Amino acid sequence: MVAIFFPSEASAAIGWSFSTDIDAFVSLGAAPLVTIFTKDIEANLFSDDDFTNEGIDDTANVIVTQGKFFAKVSVPQAGAAPTVVKGDPGINRAVSLREDDNLDYDIVAHSTLPIVVTDLDEMMVSYAKRQNLIQEHTDALKQSIGDQTAFDWAPSLATQMIRTSGSNVSATAPAATGTRKAFILDDLQKAKTLLMKQKLPKGDITALMDPDMYEQLMLDPSVKTASAFGKAVLPEGVVDRILGINIRVRSNVVVYTNAATPVKKAVGAVGAATDNLGCLVYHVRKVRRAKTAVKVFIDQDAPQHYGTVISAQLFAGGSHSRKDQKGVVAIIQAAGV
Repeated sequence: MVAIFFPSEASAAIGWSFSTDIDAFVSLGAAPLVTIFTKDIEANLFSDDDFTNEGIDDTANVIVTQGKFFAKVSVPQAGAAPTVVKGDPGINRAVSLREDDNLDYDIVAHSTLPIVVTDLDEMMVSYAKRQNLIQEHTDALKQSIGDQTAFDWAPSLATQMIRTSGSNVSATAPAATGTRKAFILDDLQKAKTLLMKQKLPKGDITALMDPDMYEQLMLDPSVKTASAFGKAVLPEGVVDRILGINIRVRSNVVVYTNAATPVKKAVGAVGAATDNLGCLVYHVRKVRRAKTAVKVFIDQDAPQHYGTVISAQLFAGGSHSRKDQKGVVAIIQAAGV
């Protein structure tokens, strides 16, 4: 953008005359003012959603349309397992009927609000503002579904929860105060033991945690020995492998209340001083998700806005694979002592 103000002597020489109003608006006699924009723009920062690529993909199985911005996925749940009898099973035994069930979860529209790129913007700036806006609409949606999927996968049953047990550290949930017990290797082992007791398939276990809980875990002296195994090849997005568990780190995961049975807090809920962070430990076959591609809407040269209007939308949702939530454990901070 270049703004040049002609001195009054020059205007007289070339025969121009300026009205009083223009003279009041333009600083005559000022030196030329030049504003230069670089070709790059410092973009906004967003949390990643890499972990949502794990789990069973139900995108192709959306079966019931609820409304314009909602849809449903229904997952069949097997009823009681067969009974095994040792020795002679007898004859004419009673025949039972297995009662199956369904687990339903919603996929919801995530939409960005429209932003206009005016023609003046595109003339004045040297960086690609329209392309940057399209990318940021996409990144904002990915962050939103990452936040929501972590919440959807987080267990709500007390049977699937473990409390941290380390020494006192400062509380790290956004609004929390006081101290919490640190997240240590023993806590991760307890989560793995619980999953093993639930007869899950071997391998394919992931721990998703925020940077503070990851730091606490890595400061545990025992981790240096435990993390020395199985690190030759790490899957994409995995920062470490401990106890045979893939470690993923995200800027935020899930927050729980400090109730006797902690309650997970919805994305964007008001924080409390007693809030606790949670780490999710899950078998990748015991969590599910459905996620459509990002759709970018562009209204080129919208006359009422004197520019191009951009917005974006996708549908996404997630759930545990089972109603009893087996296969997913939350390691939740305990209050310090």
